[in-house]
Amino acid sequence: YRTKVDKDTTFKVAAGQTWRLMQDLEDPTAEAMTITGAGDFTVLYNGKTYVSADGKVQIDELLKERVFFQVVNNSDAEQTYKAALIYPLGTQKNPEPIPMGSLQLDLKNLTERYYTWTAPSDGTFKLNIANTYAYYPWVYEIQHGETTYTGRKLTLSITVAAGDVITMKLTCSRALTSTTMFAMNFDFTEAPATLSLMAPAKLEEEQEVPEASESVTE
Repeated sequence: YRTKVDKDTTFKVAAGQTWRLMQDLEDPTAEAMTITGAGDFTVLYNGKTYVSADGKVQIDELLKERVFFQVVNNSDAEQTYKAALIYPLGTQKNPEPIPMGSLQLDLKNLTERYYTWTAPSDGTFKLNIANTYAYYPWVYEIQHGETTYTGRKLTLSITVAAGDVITMKLTCSRALTSTTMFAMNFDFTEAPATLSLMAPAKLEEEQEVPEASESVTE
């Protein structure tokens, strides 16, 4: 094979040429694959031919095993393509955005779910769990940089800088058989702006006017 397809894989194909790729699902939760690129191209996958439309081919009948497939560049110029595996929302490869406000979850049949959030500015990220009971089999693992917060603490505050990424994995050790609502409340408080003390503008130094020299005539 020439290229192994991961979540996002970019490759170039010369005009009129075929590129061979390998799909090897290390994570079997992938539910589809897209191939995008400019110009006309076709994809040969599992005995089927897919023709591009608006620069895209989507394969929904994804084989859950190692498989080789081909991308054929039908245009008259070299093109760059991207093959991407699509994972269900809430999985490790496609975490769900953490909403500011209340996140309502039903723990019934939930084993694990992944979330992510990016700080828009400097400030404080806060977590508050409103309603819970000791027998709820949940535990969270929150990652911020090199720091990991793991446990069942009902309140948590993390100081963040603009662009910091927070990821959260929520796990239930056993599936509950009945509807069990669980609320996680998230809040972000922006850090107060710091006032910069500006030095006063420097006044131009006054220039002394030289005295006129007297000329003495005897």
